[in-house]
Amino acid sequence: MLDALEHDKKLAGTRRRDLVSAAKRVAILLGNEPAAIPLDMGAISARLAAVNPVAMGISTKRLANIRSDFLAGAKASGVMPAKPESKSPLTPAWVDLFARLSGRRAHIGLSRIARFASARGLAPKEINDEVIAELIAAVREQSLCPRPTVLHRQVTQIWNEAARDPALGLRPVTVPPYRSPKRIDPARLHDAFRQDVEEHLSWCGVSDPFAADARPRALAPGSLRLRRDQIHAAVTALVESGIKPSAIRSRADLVSCVGASIASLYSTPIPENSKPSNSFLGIGASRPRSGHMQASMIVDAIVT
Repeated sequence: MLDALEHDKKLAGTRRRDLVSAAKRVAILLGNEPAAIPLDMGAISARLAAVNPVAMGISTKRLANIRSDFLAGAKASGVMPAKPESKSPLTPAWVDLFARLSGRRAHIGLSRIARFASARGLAPKEINDEVIAELIAAVREQSLCPRPTVLHRQVTQIWNEAARDPALGLRPVTVPPYRSPKRIDPARLHDAFRQDVEEHLSWCGVSDPFAADARPRALAPGSLRLRRDQIHAAVTALVESGIKPSAIRSRADLVSCVGASIASLYSTPIPENSKPSNSFLGIGASRPRSGHMQASMIVDAIVT
């Protein structure tokens, strides 16, 4: 993908730079080299969905832009064909349905299923659970939608709202259950760790400017909240990777756990016959890094 983009003379210089930068940035967010990441949109999307932008020191908007440019780069490089429904006009049946629907919520919420169905010659009355499932499967495989499960729930909810009008003749569909992921409860963490974090944040805020080790400049309130969120994200990532909460009793332990986890990743080589061949650069992949790499990328912020 990178090779194709860097040699694509049709792209303007600035645009080529942005797409190449997005591809490299995605590799950084996933914690691996571009050549080691198979170009599997479903897998990449799932791993990006687990990335906490705050923990990575970027804004939510910046992460969304990276996703968008990465997807554009995959299409521009030719390794991923454009979705046929993305440019397909709505069929008369869907145009008629949208004309009868009121409100932006219905128009925006059902636009994806409308184009997906139009591209396949399906009328609104033919929409059922199977068609919805095919749509979500296509979203997972052909896009970087950060939360396809949430999209699934939203589309079905909005569809059922429209189906309540008997004049439209639409069939209700099943709304999938969904629970948003939660970070570790601070109460599960060791008292010593919680105290260490509070003392660190107090130092960052320069609660005592006359202390011998006082910070030269206090962090702004927003930066303090970010620092707390970074630490919380790092601890959650480590616990989810198998580290016991009781093993983390200070920020120093947090760093030690990150180092041990990273070292364990490379203790077992991948058999040659299991290495994917389709990657950003079109060559074999090495052992992918796990979700706790997110924690390792903010160690500097935690200990300084």
